[in-house]
Amino acid sequence: MARYAIRRLLLLFPVLFIVSLIVFFSIRLVPGDTAMALVADVNLVDQRSLEVLRDELGLDEPAVKQYGLWLGRALKGDLGTAFHGRQPVISNIARAAPVTLELGLMALIISLLVAIPIGVFSAIRADTWTDYGGRLFAVFGIAVPDFILGVCMVILPAIWFNWTPAVVYIEFLDDPIGNFKQFILPALAIGFRLTSVLARMTRSSMLEVLRQDYIRTAWSKGLGERAVVLRHALKNAMVAPLTIIGTQMVFL
Repeated sequence: MARYAIRRLLLLFPVLFIVSLIVFFSIRLVPGDTAMALVADVNLVDQRSLEVLRDELGLDEPAVKQYGLWLGRALKGDLGTAFHGRQPVISNIARAAPVTLELGLMALIISLLVAIPIGVFSAIRADTWTDYGGRLFAVFGIAVPDFILGVCMVILPAIWFNWTPAVVYIEFLDDPIGNFKQFILPALAIGFRLTSVLARMTRSSMLEVLRQDYIRTAWSKGLGERAVVLRHALKNAMVAPLTIIGTQMVFL
């Protein structure tokens, strides 16, 4: 298993290299270049300014050399300057990464805490009102777009309770409660769809495992429902949901 994981991780590097090649040279097929866009952005129209800017950006070099220069800087951690704001890209990423990670982690935790119990109860109570309720919840979560749910979560509390979330980022260390209040609504909006997909997959996987012979053997030995479900069924049913969780982490 460890060897397989290492092999898959090593494949990441050639994949990133090929993707960077495709993206880099595909952009060169589009009419115009970055210098023209920047000149238009600052309302500079003279040809001399355009040539100077191209020279500063290295756009007058052959495309292959441009890629080599970019790749060399990228390997050193220099991802260039942002198109808007003219700030280093790595600084923008460093500033946004903690917010993105916190939001994604909260959404993932919410989806796990809600989806797995719903999926398990729907499977062990198949074709009952519990199962119908869980399936309805999952279908509703898949059907409602994230942005619609997010807008409702902002507007409805403001109308009903006169409460609106803060629009300025609150650091966790400065105010943990304020930080939690700020993140809980967007985390719920994002996690709701993830919860629906994961709940459906958990239910399907659990139903398949519960039909296996070793589960019937566990029942025949007189084991209680808790032991059969948690010790024998759930552990083996989590293979497919774990795959979904992996794809959800990439999405987040």
